[in-house]
Amino acid sequence: MTAESLPSTDDGPAVRWRELAAVPPQDTQPRAHAQPRHLPQQSMTWQLSGRSLRCPAQARTAVRAACERWQVVSPVVDDAAVIVSELTSNAVQHAPAAELTLSLRLSTGHVWVSVSDHGPRTRIQPHEAADTDERGRGLAIVEALATRYGVDSSAAGTTVWACLELPARTPQQIEETPDDARAHP
Repeated sequence: MTAESLPSTDDGPAVRWRELAAVPPQDTQPRAHAQPRHLPQQSMTWQLSGRSLRCPAQARTAVRAACERWQVVSPVVDDAAVIVSELTSNAVQHAPAAELTLSLRLSTGHVWVSVSDHGPRTRIQPHEAADTDERGRGLAIVEALATRYGVDSSAAGTTVWACLELPARTPQQIEETPDDARAHP
């Protein structure tokens, strides 16, 4: 209910109560395990060397190739490549894992990317880098590009994930999608 002030009367201020329209609850910070709530249309997983400085480049190449095969629009492909580069760079630098797991999922309306390592459970959060700092902007970049992102830590390691929203497709664009792009990851 909400109150609407009316002109005062001799008995004091007058108030009229009105019912508010119901608003469905919105989950603004979904957990990574909830990504996506239905089965993805497409998904790919890669095992990458966690000790290789080539890991970010390999991750970018893999994500670009899969997204292009799935006909993801170029701006989203570019953002996904930057995000996966930042996430794998962080994992190579901070986690003592021999391997990283890179996952890419295409669901209705979203592209999900995650990087998992077997590093220690540490608090991961963006911080503000000084103008002269050479590092420290990775998660801020991810936060700026992604629709949402998060970190899940467990005894097995840490997973950092990001979700990118796809622009709506017209029925004509859907019809123009080749059958092989719809059928195969």
